[in-house]
Amino acid sequence: MDYAGKSPELWAAIKKEEHRQQETIELIASENIVSKEVREAQGSVLTNKYAEGYPGKRYYGGCQYIDQVVKNAAAMADEFNKSATIRVVSGGTENHLLVIDITKTGITGKDAQDLLDEVHITTNKESIPNDQRSPFVTSGLRIGTPAVTSRGFKEADVRQVADLIIQLLEHADDKAVKEEVAQQVHELTSKYPIEE
Repeated sequence: MDYAGKSPELWAAIKKEEHRQQETIELIASENIVSKEVREAQGSVLTNKYAEGYPGKRYYGGCQYIDQVVKNAAAMADEFNKSATIRVVSGGTENHLLVIDITKTGITGKDAQDLLDEVHITTNKESIPNDQRSPFVTSGLRIGTPAVTSRGFKEADVRQVADLIIQLLEHADDKAVKEEVAQQVHELTSKYPIEE
């Protein structure tokens, strides 16, 4: 469909979303970045791939991409575990996502999600085991690696992203830290652009 000619409002919304994705590190576990051809076909080839088993020990062939997604999640989990204020409570070992407890940062999951959005890192708030906060506020974040892996991020890059998240959450009120994190996010998204 020719959206630009038939629906200028829809075309404008699509262009805004393309710009947002290009400038943002996407860490929503259930979202991915797909090729132009797949976007045109309105689907993701990952929906055709079943990756049962463990990294390096899959039951089916063709899972190399899945293994890199898991390696990236493990690298992020390892980096978060080095922090004194952030604790990985699930994931990061055998799948594409992890849940982190950010209670010691003094920030709620909802506020952390909003703060990270401001520097173009997309995550989502998540309840942690025995969370004292409501599911609408939370004490954790849910982070996934499919989209950044699709962009080309490797383990060193996702470690850097984890470090940026740690810096921002530990210094949430520091404008200079926020500006520095936003600049580094821009450098990473420029290094790994989404295919036009």
